[in-house]
Amino acid sequence: MSTEPYEYYHPEIHDDPSEFGEKLINLINEDWNIFAYDMVGIGTDETLLFDILNNNKPLEPGGYIDPLNLYSRITESFTFVHPLEGWEEGWASFKEELKHTNRFFPSTKNDVLNESFNDVLKYRTTYLTKGLNLYRARLGKQAIDKMKAPPVYLAKSGRANPHGISYLYCATDEPTCVAEIRPWKGANITVTELNLNTELKIVNLLKGQLCPFLFQSPFKVL
Repeated sequence: MSTEPYEYYHPEIHDDPSEFGEKLINLINEDWNIFAYDMVGIGTDETLLFDILNNNKPLEPGGYIDPLNLYSRITESFTFVHPLEGWEEGWASFKEELKHTNRFFPSTKNDVLNESFNDVLKYRTTYLTKGLNLYRARLGKQAIDKMKAPPVYLAKSGRANPHGISYLYCATDEPTCVAEIRPWKGANITVTELNLNTELKIVNLLKGQLCPFLFQSPFKVL
């Protein structure tokens, strides 16, 4: 028999160890039945076991094995993996790609980040109803056909679109629409009103902070 208990059993560490694990002598008696019947249950078996295990071992952490420690079988134990393990490296890679490589369509694969983003976006979902008016403004006097999304060959990178992919940026009210183009005093501007002909499902990034109680796991809140 090995004199190292960690070959088949390992200590259970918990704030309240009374509810987790068993005494090592109990596990060994159940699994190995190596002590004489008249030694079991009266402490003699346990004393002998730890005399063997602690033979020539220093009385210091990592050396002496405390008989009060509780253990579980290796086959029945659980290994704790912190939910945030690997996030730092994954986040650094994701951030680097967004900043310097591929801002709009990142290829970084991180299931934990993707799942968390999807959870957040789920609570940010809102709807623009059919018939709602939206507004777009441009500097100068513009014909109505010039108030659509710009042609792809003129599309510059914006807040949500990469260069060469045309997006139509609108506002839900005229003052915001005008402020977005930053006109100077006395500038001529053109504002057009657009009417939604279908309901749109969108992500609203203007809402306040999310309530942490929406998430089942506290680590998702982080």
